Amino acid sequence: AAAAAVGGGASGAKVVAVTPAASSSTTMSPAAAAKAALKAAASSQAAAAAALLDDDDERMVPEASEWTLVEALRQRAQRRRGADELPGGARWYEDSELLRFVRARPTLDESETLFNEAMSLRSSMLGKWSDAKMKEGSFGSDFLAWRKGTSAADEAPEWFKFLSRHMPQHLYGSDPLGLPIFYSSVGRTDLQGCEREVGFDALERFAVMMNDAFLDAARDRGRGKRGVVHGGVVIVDLEGLGMRHLREAGVFKRMCGAAKLLHPERQSKCFIINAPGIFAALWRGVSSVVDPRTAARIEILSAKQGLEPLFQHLGAKNVPTFLGGSHSGVPDPRVQRPGDAVIPKGAFS
Repeated sequence: AAAAAVGGGASGAKVVAVTPAASSSTTMSPAAAAKAALKAAASSQAAAAAALLDDDDERMVPEASEWTLVEALRQRAQRRRGADELPGGARWYEDSELLRFVRARPTLDESETLFNEAMSLRSSMLGKWSDAKMKEGSFGSDFLAWRKGTSAADEAPEWFKFLSRHMPQHLYGSDPLGLPIFYSSVGRTDLQGCEREVGFDALERFAVMMNDAFLDAARDRGRGKRGVVHGGVVIVDLEGLGMRHLREAGVFKRMCGAAKLLHPERQSKCFIINAPGIFAALWRGVSSVVDPRTAARIEILSAKQGLEPLFQHLGAKNVPTFLGGSHSGVPDPRVQRPGDAVIPKGAFS
């Protein structure tokens, strides 16, 4: 093979040409030659990316072995054509998207299975959510359009408005690499109440839309950057966490079923802040559903420890004001969901 599209397969992606070495006396089979060209291209792509990066950005550069797996997964996925069934589904063949699936599983076969299951689930959700407007294979555009303060907010379904009021979770700002930040006040969220009032399907759809919007933002902001990026920073605030949240582990696990398929490797760093003593018990109940690579990126900060690591990572301008920073775009969850934040029965009518 004269060239391998290691960074190709999607609009705007890079294609790395590989010039074959001088012929030798040993004759390669076509399959062996293609495999050798693929490995050479992967090494070339990784070296070129690394040469362009500052030391602080090296975590953005996939290893040569990962480039090889990305291209192999792209070839398998495109043969199956699962993403082609989705409006704008070619987006899922891009380097940054495929890299998430490669990193989420230990083998190529398992990455392929995960990718195929994700595309199948997206297809079934699109059929089930008849009013959804999928763009570039994602449900994130509806989430952004329906948020309070937008021109289309009045058109949002009542269940979406209800969950927006009762789930203090916000996509905002950017980390030092320009990637999005997602804040979630778990301690001020009543998942059982949300499910009781609007049903699990609406709750799952809200979460899928929100996570898709997060991935969309990471994809948009990562374009043109050196290296490959596919995630952002997640802040999980446990202020207000109590014994009632132990009963919500079941709802959380069911919601994680879709997230594990659709949104693997979505975060570069996760800060769990204001963690009370009860969190250790809650974590034991849910940590089994968290992928090992994700768990390794989680930093737990108790209420006594303070938030210095968060400030060091994001800078004060990217930390919400109610946490001591200077970013005013995130509402204080203690104001949005005061008291014990439990949703009264019949609140959604």
